[in-house]
Amino acid sequence: MECLFGLVKQNDLPLMLLISKTVDVRLKGYILIGLVALLTASCSVSKNFTALTNNAESYYNKGEYAKATAAWGQIIADYGNVGAVFTPDNYLKAAKAAAKAGDDKQAFQWYDKARLKGQSSPEMWLYLAHHYHKIDNLSKELDALGYYFSFDVKGPDALKARERYFEALVESENYEQAIKEWPYIESDVKNNKDYVEMYFEVCQSLNREPELNKAQEMLLKLDPTNEDALFRKARLLYSSVEERYKNQMAAYEKNHTRSQYSKLLKALKGISADYRTARDLFKKLYTAHPSIRYAAYLANIYARLDSKSKSDYWRHKSE
Repeated sequence: MECLFGLVKQNDLPLMLLISKTVDVRLKGYILIGLVALLTASCSVSKNFTALTNNAESYYNKGEYAKATAAWGQIIADYGNVGAVFTPDNYLKAAKAAAKAGDDKQAFQWYDKARLKGQSSPEMWLYLAHHYHKIDNLSKELDALGYYFSFDVKGPDALKARERYFEALVESENYEQAIKEWPYIESDVKNNKDYVEMYFEVCQSLNREPELNKAQEMLLKLDPTNEDALFRKARLLYSSVEERYKNQMAAYEKNHTRSQYSKLLKALKGISADYRTARDLFKKLYTAHPSIRYAAYLANIYARLDSKSKSDYWRHKSE
């Protein structure tokens, strides 16, 4: 029985080999047909995609932004997940069309999608910066503007963005970066009181004396009664002349000679003139911004000028 079974197997071997070869050929044929079908389908998808994107871009180039936006919306719906043909930069093109069409909601969604996909362009960051400004998200607005200026951007839009960047940096108290931005905008905003006031704040916060002196005079030129700038000018002058007065008096106390007295009288002429200038500044301050602090300064100044009645008058106001 075993010998018979063995004989049967040996006799069937050529037949089995023939069957195996036939199956192998058929399998290869099926695979080839499948590959051809797949390639044909892929080419078809690619051609359709290209045609649709060309159509969307044609609408955009003709200024038909609403149609371009609708076309991109359909493309993203149909091909957004087809990685073989749809690349993330298409979100930038779609968002640009939506922004031109005034569809802010769609533009933001597509620009944000592009950002998440690792895309970057000046238009994208500027749009996002405007969006974050509208919704009062200062930190994200600053980030977007920072990325925007990583590009070599120029022109009116870039200048406006730079001005807003400076303003946002001051709002966030990022004074070190703000003072670096000032030279880029100074020529365009030097006659704008609000910006000069911000520059004064920056310089004051950083204790940058040379820049602060310049900002102070710029601000007083635009706003002669600006309290912070005017008080700083008056206070510095008062402190300087007060120190000179005390030094001259101390020198005379140490050396009561005719020569030293002559020096004192000569010095007092200049000192008195400076006290009067400080007096005028503090009177201007008090008129515009009444305060017991300014009245106290005036009382001291009039005491130095040997005007007891006026000193008493301002002393009373300072109490």
